[in-house]
Amino acid sequence: MTLVARRGNPPSLKLEEIKLRERLLESEQEHSEEWIIVQNKKWEAIHHYLAAHPFQVSEKLPRFEQWRRVRDHLKKILDEPEMIDWVILQIDVAKNLAAGIHEMRPRKKGPCYDILMEWVIHRERKSKAVVEWTRGEFIPDFPTFKGLKDP
Repeated sequence: MTLVARRGNPPSLKLEEIKLRERLLESEQEHSEEWIIVQNKKWEAIHHYLAAHPFQVSEKLPRFEQWRRVRDHLKKILDEPEMIDWVILQIDVAKNLAAGIHEMRPRKKGPCYDILMEWVIHRERKSKAVVEWTRGEFIPDFPTFKGLKDP
């Protein structure tokens, strides 16, 4: 197999505990502040895990096959649906590019691991912004969209 994990330890127990807590909180009608905080902790844990366990995919393979191997690897070690969906999108885009169908926005080149890590860092940053926004709702004069009507 051309996908090579440099260190093969399974995800930490902390990440598994976070995912279990996330599943328990998902049953609520509206996402609570606690659920939002768990989401942020989950993305932090995923970021730290992937940073501690980098992997390589052979660049000799077609790009869509590289992303398929990344998908299979991530399903085994993390099985995070949002991340898997993003990787599937990368597979589809790579297939289209190989068939001569170009995207409107350019795609980054480089190792799949580096591109995945950039996406994970952005996703972690987004989850942190949601936490800060949620906590700020209770601060006087904090900007919010509550009570605004659609135009």
